[in-house]
Amino acid sequence: AGAAGGLAEPCGRTFLYALVQAAAFLGIGTGFKLGIDCLAELCNTLSPPAVGRDGRKVRRVCVRHVTIPRLLLAYWLHTFIVSAAYVRTKLFSAIVWSGVRFTISNGRVCRMERKDLCGQWYTLPRESSLQEALEEDARVAAGRLKLALDG
Repeated sequence: AGAAGGLAEPCGRTFLYALVQAAAFLGIGTGFKLGIDCLAELCNTLSPPAVGRDGRKVRRVCVRHVTIPRLLLAYWLHTFIVSAAYVRTKLFSAIVWSGVRFTISNGRVCRMERKDLCGQWYTLPRESSLQEALEEDARVAAGRLKLALDG
């Protein structure tokens, strides 16, 4: 009887745990809603007054359509998407971002590749691409210095 009573005790706390979680979730949503309302009010205060077609004053930013359940759903989806992106980044060693493929090894980018006109990935040695970038920066800096001294 003692073991069964010990197993049944956490089940009695499940409702309390769910209630605390729901209250916390509602608190997060209410905080988001208050933050959005304050930001909208600030935007409306700092913006010049808007006048509608009928000549009445109109609020520029209205966030009445943003409800707490929608905010909580967006928060949940955002959390899921960020978690999925994290897992995907950890599972695969290559990330394609803005047409550039970054290969990661030991937590650092070890290779960057771009596509050529034929669609093939290529890379340049770090030394040659870095050298070109530094030379270009030096030319630009020298030109600006010359303009500053001449002007």
